[in-house]
Amino acid sequence: MTNVFRRAGLLLACLLLGGALSVALGQDANWDLRNYHLYNAWALLTGRWGLDMYAAGIQTYFNPLLDIPYYHAAFIHLVDRPRVVAFLMGLPFGLLAFATASIARSAVQDLPLRSPRPLLLAFCAAIFGLSGAATVSQLGTTFNEIQVAALVLLGVMCLLRALSGEADARGRGLGFVLLGGLLFGLAAGAKLTAAVYAPAAVLGLFWARRGWRAGLVRGVAFSAAWSAGFALTYGWWGLFLYRQTGNPVFPFFESFFRSGMVPPVSAREMRFMPETTLEVLFYPFHWMDDSTLTVADVAFKDPRFAVAYGALILAGLGLLATRLRGRADAVRPRVLLTARLRFLLIFCGSAFLVWMGLFSILRYLVPVEALLGVLLLIAVAVPLARATGRPASGTGMVLLLVGAGVVSAAVTRYPEWGRLEHAPPTAELANVNLPPHSLVLAWAPPQAYAMPFIERANP
Repeated sequence: MTNVFRRAGLLLACLLLGGALSVALGQDANWDLRNYHLYNAWALLTGRWGLDMYAAGIQTYFNPLLDIPYYHAAFIHLVDRPRVVAFLMGLPFGLLAFATASIARSAVQDLPLRSPRPLLLAFCAAIFGLSGAATVSQLGTTFNEIQVAALVLLGVMCLLRALSGEADARGRGLGFVLLGGLLFGLAAGAKLTAAVYAPAAVLGLFWARRGWRAGLVRGVAFSAAWSAGFALTYGWWGLFLYRQTGNPVFPFFESFFRSGMVPPVSAREMRFMPETTLEVLFYPFHWMDDSTLTVADVAFKDPRFAVAYGALILAGLGLLATRLRGRADAVRPRVLLTARLRFLLIFCGSAFLVWMGLFSILRYLVPVEALLGVLLLIAVAVPLARATGRPASGTGMVLLLVGAGVVSAAVTRYPEWGRLEHAPPTAELANVNLPPHSLVLAWAPPQAYAMPFIERANP
């Protein structure tokens, strides 16, 4: 019972922190909000969807489920309370922080450490990842990446519980896998870009432990629960699109569904894909230079991925060298890497590779970024214990994370997506009086946000 109260207290503290940080960062005014996040929710809820066409470009047809709460808060119920709106929009970051801290605590418990200082280490690891460029810059915004990342990492929490010995002893392992798969599916249905984390989770479940049969059962259970979660958050929208266009993922996969409404051409964003083999191998190191646009359409600089990525490369080389030397007194790496630690490494590595192959857009990588501190801990503590034959120092790991965090904070330049000073009303546009039955063209994005205001002034 004490543990339950502690978790509830941590969750409440994280939620309050998320809300407060969102208010401090300012009112969201990003390009996507002005292009489609406000418009999509309004069009669906007011019946405009069947009247307008491509008002916000291809984004007109994105699932508006996560946009509906913001629409109700900013446009209807809390128009004159912009700080309250900002506080509410920061709550998903609180969930993300809670999940990240819980995952970090699980990892610390499994690491070969002496004087592990579990709470302090988990806190430092969580702060290192959560302070990254993708996460902080989207805190309190309508990009919805924080929302889906929170669901994904809550799912990872469940999968780590499934891989613990305690879950196996109580026969709850498969139940946690099902819950984790459901959360991953909810995230993917709410925003399709989150689907990249499902195959990474399946690989992690399959390879985390020996025994392909048990891994196969976990993978099938996860996939079934993922499908159910996806159906809950996307099924209604897919059915709606299918009835309207003949394509449940319109305007994508037109060459397969052939709605006939748009040409069957790819709408995939390719601007940020790595172009050379060296870029593929060392892409995170390119994000330390803000003179070129690599994985975002605004300038930024963040060394955190490079620090964790470099540490993992050095760890792999060190373990390989130790094995080649045949150190008889060294602890075998399989013993040091528990099932939960192997899952985290496989999950983050696989997700990063899939992300790089499909998008290479920084905003979509929040779940991996949040776990960078955990990856850094694994990359240092395990090889160190392997090389010395004894657990690594917990105090040393704290100093490592603090030092890496301070240096990263000094170097980081956060992307600026667009924020304003808080001022009521939360959203407004000067009245535009039009003759009856006027045709309104959203000639160049982002202009679709004006449609709700035009309709309000011209009922």
